Amino acid sequence: MKNHINKFFAVLGLTILTSTTTFAAPGDIIPVLQILLLNGDDASPIGNKGASISLTGSITSNDQQWERLSEVCTSDGNTSNHYYDSFQITNNTGTAQKIEILAQWVGGANGDGYLHLATENFKTSNAFSTCITGDDDFNGRSGSLIPGGANFAPTINSGEVLTIIASTFTGNQAIGNYTITVSTLSE
Repeated sequence: MKNHINKFFAVLGLTILTSTTTFAAPGDIIPVLQILLLNGDDASPIGNKGASISLTGSITSNDQQWERLSEVCTSDGNTSNHYYDSFQITNNTGTAQKIEILAQWVGGANGDGYLHLATENFKTSNAFSTCITGDDDFNGRSGSLIPGGANFAPTINSGEVLTIIASTFTGNQAIGNYTITVSTLSE
């Protein structure tokens, strides 16, 4: 039975830890069940100032869809049914870091992507409340850049996890391969 319960919770992304606690009466041991939701465990660590990491993927018609937000994290009226991928990054450097996120959409004629940065707990159901910023086009349709036109360099605090969302400009359109480079800015 214990094995089946562990497998069920693993499918949900949960881990079960069991422990025992001794209460007042000697010999009375009662099992305690703890369920932990593991967030950020698969996050890619950023580096110190001047370092960069690359994330790669492909937006296909098999990906999940969301109601894509605008660059300023609001609805722009033409945002439903956009395929997306998401990545988490974490800052284990011991100090807050300013970052720049560059997406290169290499999917050919349909390769018009859209990039967003959100908090760790991003879900499509809470996108408005977790979105930090976004960017549509940089260097034509072939890229997106955060900080975008507003020159806003987001800060990721020590120990913090953020979510990067790679999406599409046009709904119901698979745009293919892309590369995202997360650079830790030198001040």
